[in-house]
Amino acid sequence: MFWLWKNYQTGCGVEPDFAVAIQWLGKAAKHGSITAQTTVESLKKINDILMEQQKAEYNAIVEDIKRLAKIDGNDQK
Repeated sequence: MFWLWKNYQTGCGVEPDFAVAIQWLGKAAKHGSITAQTTVESLKKINDILMEQQKAEYNAIVEDIKRLAKIDGNDQK
């Protein structure tokens, strides 16, 4: 199952399909593959880091918009 994950992830012998690859990775992890379980945990950590990064970037953009709105509002007076 882990082998299928790698093949679908990389497109080795099949069309690359990340959704199918993740399904095979999950099956491998559920069936006790330590490598698959470690990969799943790593992907979860990466996802968490990316989500935090997106939040920080979103918040920075919102603050920039607020700051610009204040500047524009002051210019119109």
